[in-house]
Amino acid sequence: MGIDVGPEANVFELASGDFHVTYQLVRQGESLHYRDGQIDVTLKGEQLHSDRGESGRLIRAVFPQTAFPGSQMLDLLVPDVRLEGSAADINAVAIVTKIIPGVNPFGPGQRQMYRVIELAGTASQAD
Repeated sequence: MGIDVGPEANVFELASGDFHVTYQLVRQGESLHYRDGQIDVTLKGEQLHSDRGESGRLIRAVFPQTAFPGSQMLDLLVPDVRLEGSAADINAVAIVTKIIPGVNPFGPGQRQMYRVIELAGTASQAD
């Protein structure tokens, strides 16, 4: 007799403080909804780049221009999850990168600023 393995999770709802992200990989395609104190945006399809590896699924989203000079992107690492029941509690990691364009207004030095966020939430399965 084999082990009854449940479906693989394809919806990830994650948060930490004012940072919220929902990632879905469903039949209709990928989507990511991101919200923090400054940005509230939903990205789909070609606006997202994802790759599955030994560490889980890495999703990269580049956001439209914001009030911050330059561009901003999100790298989200979510685990592979086999469900036993309708949902599972999970932990994930996000890195928000702000890229400072051209001449650095803060003077010499790095051109990227990073915010690493440890997330908690749920993984579930949608059709």
